[in-house]
Amino acid sequence: MKLELIDISKKYGDFYALKDMNVTLENGVYGLLGANGAGKTTLLNILIGVLKQSSGRILLDGKDVKKMDVAYLDKIGYLPQYPKFYPNFQIGEFLDYMCCLKGIAAKKRKERISDVIEQVNLTEHRKKKIGELSGGMRQRLGIAQAILNDPEILVLDEPTAGLDPGERIRFRNIISRLSKNRMVLIATHIVPDVECIANEILILHNGLLVKKGNVEELCGAVGNTVWEVTASDKQAEELKDRYLLANMKREGNKISMRIISEEKPSEAAEAVKPQLEDVFLSVFRK
Repeated sequence: MKLELIDISKKYGDFYALKDMNVTLENGVYGLLGANGAGKTTLLNILIGVLKQSSGRILLDGKDVKKMDVAYLDKIGYLPQYPKFYPNFQIGEFLDYMCCLKGIAAKKRKERISDVIEQVNLTEHRKKKIGELSGGMRQRLGIAQAILNDPEILVLDEPTAGLDPGERIRFRNIISRLSKNRMVLIATHIVPDVECIANEILILHNGLLVKKGNVEELCGAVGNTVWEVTASDKQAEELKDRYLLANMKREGNKISMRIISEEKPSEAAEAVKPQLEDVFLSVFRK
């Protein structure tokens, strides 16, 4: 399966929320990274047919998705940011309702619901009301409804927002299992959520696709610009004012700092291997 975005733009007056987006997606996990307002949700809404692009085309295996209409939408599963569910529905009842909306045949619903509940580890909570679920369980339920129709394209918008670290790890494990033989697009500004599971990273900034590649390629492109240095409190304050700070933590009476800079920030600084978060920060400091 191949999904091609050709010169996709979305314009509001003189403002471009998305401009000249050109990318080809195939089976695998794609991390769509960007700060708030970068154009991530705009792109997702165009992909799922909620929003019409101002210009450009989307092709699925060479066919224009506008002409495919419902046949294209049937291939998509979608989890919006902060999904709203009916709190008085039990998990099983809600998924049966979603099966009706997605046009899943009645004779297939029971088996399909049991299957997706098991995939997201909610089997023992099947009869719980949605209003009683934790945030992590609600997000897992969101993934369950998104995969009910066994979609070839799974689109997730900020799926780990508000989740604790344990639930975020559980989410990444679920997505890794689901990514076989389908395309998964995850929009987020939380770098670790995609660093370990994405086959390719797309970084958006002010509506533009500014970087694209796997983690190794993106980190390699940063070069020798990431440094670690241990400094006193006074030195740390001076370095913070002069350089882009990626991380800082106290170690006894000293402060360990991770700095992004073209030049060596101090004599004591040592070059270290870049991480995806360093790439992200190097883009958005501008």
